[in-house]
Amino acid sequence: MPDQTGPSTGDKRKSSENTAQKHKFYKYQGQKRGGGGGRGRGGGRGGRDGPRPSRQHEDGRPKLNPLGKYRASPMPEMFTSPGICVTTVMHKERSAEAELIEYLETIADELYPETSDSDVKQEEDADELDFEAQLKKDLESMDQSKKSTRFQLCSHDVICVIYINVLPPLSPYKLVRHIMEQAESSARTGLKWCKRIIPVTGIAGATIKQLSEMSSKVVEEGFKTEDNRSLKFAIDTNTRQSDRLDRMDMIHTVAAEITNINIEHKVDLKNPDKTVLIELYKNSVGMGIVEDYERFKKYNPGSIALAASQSKSRSTQSEPSRSTAQPEEETRSSPSSKTPKHVYRQRRAEAIGALSKDDPSDINQKEEEEGEVETTQGEEKAEIGQILEDPKGDLGEEWEETIVDGKVERVRKDGQ
Repeated sequence: MPDQTGPSTGDKRKSSENTAQKHKFYKYQGQKRGGGGGRGRGGGRGGRDGPRPSRQHEDGRPKLNPLGKYRASPMPEMFTSPGICVTTVMHKERSAEAELIEYLETIADELYPETSDSDVKQEEDADELDFEAQLKKDLESMDQSKKSTRFQLCSHDVICVIYINVLPPLSPYKLVRHIMEQAESSARTGLKWCKRIIPVTGIAGATIKQLSEMSSKVVEEGFKTEDNRSLKFAIDTNTRQSDRLDRMDMIHTVAAEITNINIEHKVDLKNPDKTVLIELYKNSVGMGIVEDYERFKKYNPGSIALAASQSKSRSTQSEPSRSTAQPEEETRSSPSSKTPKHVYRQRRAEAIGALSKDDPSDINQKEEEEGEVETTQGEEKAEIGQILEDPKGDLGEEWEETIVDGKVERVRKDGQ
């Protein structure tokens, strides 16, 4: 009799693996993505994936790096020329470079329009060119060999720190100051990954002699005033990957150069007019002089925008309370104003107390003026037997009180 036993467990496992691999192949077929082979039974890596994304557009044009025009070959190191030192969010240095370069280009177009690139100046004449000339012009504009004449990126060997060289005639301090003022006035900032932004206007070697020579020029320009008045100053240092100079030696060297210009300049760490920032990096030292260091939160646009938005929210919350609070005189004169009941009671009690102190002859007159009671006592004479309607009137000899049905009536007597 033939053996009628079913497939073994191993055969079932093999058939299920083949089916899954077959389905995986058809799943990615026609999507320019290879499924790759599955893992082997022994835990192998499996087959290779399909073709990787192309570095060219569909029309054959290469995909260009948006920051390519700001990168030189080889890239310069940090603190080799005046520029801007920026601290960033961890692992977001590239994103910080992209957003800051775009922001700086916008500010440079506003402050230094004469430094814009030639292709930007000739955009108005683009409509007059024919198709071939326009295509040639576009290809030339995409040429990576054409570098920026404003900014230049540097290699960043320190985590969370980037450095951008600012090419003349642009001023690093003016650009950074403009960023801080915009963050304060608008209570927002477009810099998501940038933290502190420090302008560096002077660069020297990491020696006391070179620092003294460089600081004398930077201080002379930074502490210049029209009336040559004395200023209060503070010095802040920061060291990265270097032990060439001692912190106090740098401070004493720069402070000596400041007092050489004007001996009346004094140190004030709480409320300085000028703040000198010294950045020591490897074999180089950079220096910049800024104003409103504490006002601009140590030149952190994110902190500036946050503080400005909180200040605006507090002011908007206080304005409605001020508008609803009316002066006391307007509250009394306005019949529609809501006054607590106890205030009315207190005023009524004060009025009654004031009336009780006056003469009895003046009570009726004041009550009539206030519109509360009209008196019938006066020049008119009551007839005999007439009931006195005024309950507050004084009884004379010609009147008597009688009780009728539980009520007190005041009746004039018979003429006796």
